[in-house]
Amino acid sequence: MVASSRGTSTSLRRGLSGEAMLRDLETRFRLSRDDGERAIIADVLVPLYIPRGDYIAANDVLASVPDPPDTDLRLRLAALRAMIAAVEGQDPEALLPARVLERDDIRESSRAVIEQRSAYAFFFARDAVRAEQHATNAMVLAEARGERRAAAGAAGMLYVIHYHLTGDLEAARYYAELATMQSAAAQDVQWRHHYLTAQYDLAAVFGEWERVTSLAELLRRESVHVAEQLAFWVASALLHGARGDFGAMHATVDSVLKTIPIEKQADRALLTALDALALAAAERDDEAKTMSRRAIHLSSGLGTPKEMAFLLIRRRLAAVLGSFALAIVGDSYRGVRALSVRQKWDGSIGFLARALTDLHVTGSIDMSSPEIRSVRGYAIVAANARTARESRIAVVRTSALGALTANELLLLKAVSEGKTNVQIAKDRNVSLTVTRKTLSRVYSKLGVRNRTEAAAMLLSART
Repeated sequence: MVASSRGTSTSLRRGLSGEAMLRDLETRFRLSRDDGERAIIADVLVPLYIPRGDYIAANDVLASVPDPPDTDLRLRLAALRAMIAAVEGQDPEALLPARVLERDDIRESSRAVIEQRSAYAFFFARDAVRAEQHATNAMVLAEARGERRAAAGAAGMLYVIHYHLTGDLEAARYYAELATMQSAAAQDVQWRHHYLTAQYDLAAVFGEWERVTSLAELLRRESVHVAEQLAFWVASALLHGARGDFGAMHATVDSVLKTIPIEKQADRALLTALDALALAAAERDDEAKTMSRRAIHLSSGLGTPKEMAFLLIRRRLAAVLGSFALAIVGDSYRGVRALSVRQKWDGSIGFLARALTDLHVTGSIDMSSPEIRSVRGYAIVAANARTARESRIAVVRTSALGALTANELLLLKAVSEGKTNVQIAKDRNVSLTVTRKTLSRVYSKLGVRNRTEAAAMLLSART
């Protein structure tokens, strides 16, 4: 987020950054009795609170600062107030400076700052159209002034808007790549690594497994701790699923869920949904159902508008994948019904829900479809989970049929042809009691409950 440099100059001269600079600014703000100085400090202090989610402190600071006479500073603070209002569920528009680009009473250095903060305000209000408009303005203004880091921040905002709000992941990748280049031009290593990780995440979403591997190696060589980031674990799980190794996929996700504190509910929901798919593939039905329902539950009822805005796409992914896992394990009514409802969502998540419904009904997904391309990685893993499960069932069925005697197989064949117990007993010249006992033994060996399931097993083994 772009902030004023005036309030930070003293802290920077002292060699402060991060937590130390935040505490220094808090102390200076608390001790200052000059309204102008307090406004300058607030212009820097509040943007430090917002990424931390400390909106109460941010609101307290802004409420204690009267509007300064300086137009630029007044409008910058107004944009911050709009951001806090949006987080609290209010419409930010009334607080935002109007037509910043057309005003001639604002310094050029402040225009990009106000536009960037306006983008955040509309993002928190989940208004993707206006958020994108202001973020684009901020990027153009920063590029015109040669402010590479500010331009990278605006491009990053556009990545966030498309990834988390619109579901246009093609656009999200474009802006992640642009932000990476701009961060590199600004020689900002931290932000470059951040956007490389975004590219890594999206490569997995697109199912570009070679690129996932190469980006992971690049991040490791540059000593970026990707293992601490959700993108690393999601990509690792998807890679295992793409290879059909659902045991490793479950082990990866299960380890993360049990050992790493995941703060955001939607992130836990997505990992839980991926685990549900892995368990469904392994025919661990009871566990898969539990994890599916948990993922769907976690994907709803999130907290602040900020959290909901930042994680909208992730929570929708969790709900879709959880619903599909339910359908795979046989809870078709609940799973497919939920998927059909989620088909109405806009963007790539709606396309994924539609594709997974088709997979459940027809057994295939058109992976070449442009509509599914931007969530191809998830579609591949979901399709693999269904195929892996069916393959395991086929092996079990073949093994079970192999345990039958020749006489039992002939009896099962007669059942599959629709013959009644009386007809079978007559054809084989045995008593009805013997026929019933033999069929009961067949059902027990096959692990089925009745003649319908036994006939279906024989038919599936033949096909």
